[in-house]
Amino acid sequence: MTKFINRFVRWHKKKYSQVQRFLFLFVQFLFFVIVFPLLISSFSQRIDMFFSFRNIFPTIPSIFIGLILTSLGYVISFWSVFTQVMIGQGTPVPVMPTQKLIIEGPYKYSRNPMWLGFGFGLIGLGILFNSISFLLVDLVVFVIGYLYLKLIEEKELALRFGKEYTKYKKSVPFILPKLK
Repeated sequence: MTKFINRFVRWHKKKYSQVQRFLFLFVQFLFFVIVFPLLISSFSQRIDMFFSFRNIFPTIPSIFIGLILTSLGYVISFWSVFTQVMIGQGTPVPVMPTQKLIIEGPYKYSRNPMWLGFGFGLIGLGILFNSISFLLVDLVVFVIGYLYLKLIEEKELALRFGKEYTKYKKSVPFILPKLK
């Protein structure tokens, strides 16, 4: 695992042009906003048909709630990406990580606001699609991402940013912001 984390640290030291960063962001946008939700939707529809799952939410309220959660999720995620690009001088893509620790914008409320937004977005889509299996697949995806963030990314950030990250980690919650 240490060898894997050290690879991320080496990527941090490499410099990329604005065009390269934009292309990586564009591919990531296509994957997480279009391709990935469509894959989950297709997979969950098959599960729903196989197990004869019925619609679980009333139609009108589910559309309203689903749209709100999806929109909120995408706004949080895009704000996080924008902050990484503009302030951190990097991208969310592990091969082009931020060049400095970001502790402002959405990152002053959550150490992983992008994952928080992604989670809200997927839950909203699951409600919009009125699919219990979509929500179950979301849960599995969210847990896998959570484990990646905890087991790999946090260690890599600690290696790259040292005491600055340790201090930040103690003062800002992992995913869910503290409500005052």
